[in-house]
Amino acid sequence: MVKIILFLFILIGIGISVSLLGTTQTSIVTQKTADYLPIDRQAGIFEDSHCGMLIHDLTDAAQVIFPDQAVFFFHDHGGMAEWLHKQQNKHQALVWVRTRDTLRLIKAQDAFFSTDDSTVMGSGYGAYENNAPGRIRFDELLEQVAAKPAAKGMQHHH
Repeated sequence: MVKIILFLFILIGIGISVSLLGTTQTSIVTQKTADYLPIDRQAGIFEDSHCGMLIHDLTDAAQVIFPDQAVFFFHDHGGMAEWLHKQQNKHQALVWVRTRDTLRLIKAQDAFFSTDDSTVMGSGYGAYENNAPGRIRFDELLEQVAAKPAAKGMQHHH
């Protein structure tokens, strides 16, 4: 009787482990995305390609899509810019960012970025669809991040 109960507990444990493994997706999703269109996301499903953490907060979410249709996800625009800076084919990528003012995904080149917002990784870069004093363009964000010492890095603010 004890062996049967122990065996059942082991089976239940294995079943739970297998079901949990199947609930997350990898940070890289290869999918046909016509004209580099972003993938609809939900919190708690995708991993940040820069730090590997599960993305629970979509406030400053970003996606980088390459011509081979590989999609990389991020929960902080500063982390995305750090990661993108290290990619050899970065100039072929299309970057989508979620805006704080309109809550839409727009092309990063069309966005305006604050430098002092409270963000998950502490970068301060919040994206906005509408301009305001002190906001910078995407190319300036990339330049600022590239100029920062790599050892400094960003810290999580969960």
